[in-house]
Amino acid sequence: MPSILFFCGGTQTRSQIERDNVIWDLVRDQTKYKIKILTEREEDRKLFEDFEGFESVASLERSIRCVGKIDNTLLETYSKRYSTFHLQKLRIPTNLRGAHLFQVGSSSFPVVLCRYFVAMESIIVYLNPDFVCLTLGEAFNHPCIPILDAVCQLQNRKQLFVGRPMSRIMVTDNMARASKEIENMYVHKLEAGLSDREKRVTIDAIENYKTFKRSEEAKALLSKDHRVMKSREKIWPRIFSRRYVYERYLDLQFRLWRSHYKYPNSLDWNPESNEIVGEGDGEGGRTRGKSGPYVLLLLNKNRNYRTTFLTPFESDITSVICNVAISLPLTHTLVVREHPGTRLRRFEYSRAAYQLANVRFAARESDLFDLIDQSEVVLTLASTSLLDGLIMGKPVILLGRPAFMVGSTRSPFFQMENWKDLSKLLERCRQTTIPTEEVLAYFYSFLSNTASMYDMEGVPDWPDEKRAALTDLPWYTPGSRGLTNIGLKLSRYIAQFD
Repeated sequence: MPSILFFCGGTQTRSQIERDNVIWDLVRDQTKYKIKILTEREEDRKLFEDFEGFESVASLERSIRCVGKIDNTLLETYSKRYSTFHLQKLRIPTNLRGAHLFQVGSSSFPVVLCRYFVAMESIIVYLNPDFVCLTLGEAFNHPCIPILDAVCQLQNRKQLFVGRPMSRIMVTDNMARASKEIENMYVHKLEAGLSDREKRVTIDAIENYKTFKRSEEAKALLSKDHRVMKSREKIWPRIFSRRYVYERYLDLQFRLWRSHYKYPNSLDWNPESNEIVGEGDGEGGRTRGKSGPYVLLLLNKNRNYRTTFLTPFESDITSVICNVAISLPLTHTLVVREHPGTRLRRFEYSRAAYQLANVRFAARESDLFDLIDQSEVVLTLASTSLLDGLIMGKPVILLGRPAFMVGSTRSPFFQMENWKDLSKLLERCRQTTIPTEEVLAYFYSFLSNTASMYDMEGVPDWPDEKRAALTDLPWYTPGSRGLTNIGLKLSRYIAQFD
């Protein structure tokens, strides 16, 4: 019987384990595997031990305490062993859940990191799991994830990552969510082609996705308080909390400041309105007319863990904006769309935009798909917005590696390998038309290898809006819930290796 080791970072409570924890749901109903648990804190280990069904439970905190002295020889050894993983990226400021690595000074960082290496290696050898599930849901934002990922790769342990890109459940064997199953189906559908019905339902799903992305439910999912959508009865205590009032006050002050103190040469960009010409152009107070051609850059959230963990060399957003801006043709403008979850624009971005003069920021009221539709090329960085550009039929350039969902085999998008080549790549994309067959095959493959999060009436689930017509499609599982789907996806994924 195969064994699965689940890493549980952050603080756990008994109620979470009993009601909300997907691992407990898998143990009770879904899987027939030996379940092993690795907790971050010693207190959580004791909580899990109180429940039956887990074969063994280990604590990372306890193992780290047992690590002996770290000398220079050991530091040099582990530095060479894990050099290809660039784990110095954990020094980059990021909004993370775990804090152990950042409670020490910069001089102590190598020693602390080495302790984690020693502890994790001993835990993996001791528990000897067949599979290691590093993440469930979107719990990637923990500093132990890249370390544990590196240890598992060196020990040739099969890994499982359960993510939810675009509000769909996906199981992959890598942190980048580049699924071999999606890639294989994508190549197969390119060669064999989609049937007429498959094309029709895929187009319907794309339209449903656009509708969902514009909805209030999608905005709630993107916000930090997305859980309110599932439990609206808890909204009033949250509204009257001190933190909520403070955040709303700051947001209101910023909006008032922007409305009263706009520069003559505004950085806001709205494709439906005329651009304001600044005094420096010699045409102060006049409008230029309809905006010219532009390239759209879709950003991830500031200090996002996916940018730091997956593309650390592109984690400085200011540098990314500057590099793209100087690579554009003289006739084009760079329009930057910030992540919907971003509250305040960083001052460094605005300063760089004013200095470069060919950078604008999309107005917050601008529709994403309208921005994409009127652009010539879309650029994205470690984000599912890659798919947003593709379904609008635009050439998409992915900045930095790794590629999302399908790796690099016959991908319908372009991969930037070097910043020096970006200008040539942009010119190539401007002359390129993305075949509709590739986009439909890509989207169909994504849906077929993911599962619904909430397959219940009254809960937003964009692919299943027309439920009666989808009962025989591969991405539809009638009568199931999100946790059930995770168990089914894990079981099917593991079965491929047995």
